[in-house]
Amino acid sequence: MNDNLILIEDKSIENFEPITSTRTSLEMQFGAGSFYEQLKKEVKFNNISIFIRNHLKETTKRRLKDVNIGKIDFEGNVTIINALINLNNKNVIKLLNNKGKFIAKTGRQLICARIPSSIIKDIDNNNSYEFISKISKFKDYSIKQIDSNCLIKYPWDYIKESGKSINKQYEFFNQRSGNKKNIKLISDSKKIWISKSVTIVDKNKTYFDSSNGPVIIDRNAVIEPFTYIKGPVYIGKESKINGARIYSNTSIGNNCNIGGEIQNSVIHEYTNKSHEGYLGHSIIGSWVNLGARTTNSDLKNTYGKIKMNIGKKKIQTNQIKFGCMIGDNSKTAIGSLIFTGIRIGVCGQLFGHVTEDIPPFTFYNNTKKKTLIEYDINKAIKTQARMMKRRDIKQNKHDRELLQEIYNNTIEQRKKNRVKVGNMKI
Repeated sequence: MNDNLILIEDKSIENFEPITSTRTSLEMQFGAGSFYEQLKKEVKFNNISIFIRNHLKETTKRRLKDVNIGKIDFEGNVTIINALINLNNKNVIKLLNNKGKFIAKTGRQLICARIPSSIIKDIDNNNSYEFISKISKFKDYSIKQIDSNCLIKYPWDYIKESGKSINKQYEFFNQRSGNKKNIKLISDSKKIWISKSVTIVDKNKTYFDSSNGPVIIDRNAVIEPFTYIKGPVYIGKESKINGARIYSNTSIGNNCNIGGEIQNSVIHEYTNKSHEGYLGHSIIGSWVNLGARTTNSDLKNTYGKIKMNIGKKKIQTNQIKFGCMIGDNSKTAIGSLIFTGIRIGVCGQLFGHVTEDIPPFTFYNNTKKKTLIEYDINKAIKTQARMMKRRDIKQNKHDRELLQEIYNNTIEQRKKNRVKVGNMKI
């Protein structure tokens, strides 16, 4: 039992922007639920504190009510975890169950530690990056060097590990009452868990394949005819699947509307991809709307390895397949095409062929002549409120303040990309 747990973000969290622009790692979809839900299953603790970026503190307090934000108000030993720790790694779980004091790293980067709380109470905790850096430099305890796979460092690793977690999570779901009667199976494996409250409109025209991994369909989801799902796949609570083809390593959050073809992707809650179009090897935030026939590329014509901007650098991913990352509240027009390895910032508005990264709060039009126009913050806030209202959710001041703060923090980013102030003409 780890009575006291501290989770701290380090600079690697920026590798997942724009997804992590609006959420902590705890709130990221991780297989059948959030990272926090998986953490609670894997690590037993009584108290948890998290040290995160300043602009997320207020919204995180509202979303995670049983978590302390930036407080160390307990005594005794404390277990410290990097926010991107890989809960699928057996070495990590073994370490976290170790009762002795230690500091575990991969290279210079902290993975986890168990140390007395007294020695960290005097560290300035207003900056989570510096906080975790100082802890990693302590020399009074046993230093364990473990493999780099103990951290989820990059988006493509995250998609893979999210898919892997579905295999473990299936065992948890399988202990609960579900309903598998009269469904069409395309495999000898029967690792299918469907909540009794799920509506399958026509069981004769809906197919499940668990030959490569489990299929989990959570409470009150609706599965319309001509849907084909091949695991490992998780469909979140109250999500609606509109005759889609959904394949391997895909997690779809709660309250999503999904159609078309999806493969190896993570989609966060309240996002719409209701119509035809392909989405592959991609990570999509919340409150995103992908217009009809929006499609992304996840493979270069040359079958070469993909380079993409991660953090502030262009890096070699060593992957031949990776699609796109789309931040919260972004929208695409009908027929939008997104090239390989693209990142689209929070509140992006896309029209045409997207051939480069899009800064937050930017209209991008590449239908005739490429145009980048700033998306007025007041209009962005109003659009969010309208979309939320359609789901019977009222926008609150924390939603508005978060968008405002991200807008303010990314002014220089738009200037660097020569985003103009004006009105978009379509």
